Amino acid sequence: MTRIRTYLSLALVLFIGACQGKPTAGGEPAPATSKSTPGEPVPRLTGKLLSGEYAQIEDFRGKVILLNVWATWCPPCRQELPELDRLHRELGPKGFSVVTINVDKAGDEPEVRKLVDDYGFAFPVILDPKNRATQSLRLNGYPVSLLVDAKGTILWRRDGMIIPEDPELAEHLKKALGSS
Repeated sequence: MTRIRTYLSLALVLFIGACQGKPTAGGEPAPATSKSTPGEPVPRLTGKLLSGEYAQIEDFRGKVILLNVWATWCPPCRQELPELDRLHRELGPKGFSVVTINVDKAGDEPEVRKLVDDYGFAFPVILDPKNRATQSLRLNGYPVSLLVDAKGTILWRRDGMIIPEDPELAEHLKKALGSS
């Protein structure tokens, strides 16, 4: 019985760690004590959209955005995507957009594309196979969401999954959209 508990405990630790950030392009994970925090400007982030066009976060200035960093191999990331799409569609007319950054490897783009197409997600997906966003935003795991105001300032951060009808996010969205 003790051996089974040990194996179960190890399996749980491995599962929880599965969505912790992969090392960045430089081989080192982002520092744990330094995070992009509310009040800071969102760093400059650029990349190729699934459509093939290049985009940067500055392209979305003038809108309140929920910037979400995710990966296909991360179960909580995949689980929250339908809720992010719902928010994107419902709040779009109010000057809001969800913008996602996918950090899968370059060779995994077909899997990313298939997931987005299968669900019909409407939000933009920026591909970041070199994990530049992980470095710039100082992330330690996925998913991470940042609520950014129309001027590019981080208002709120969630390290972890956005749940359906998330009350904390709803409160911050209401404030952000009321002032945008």
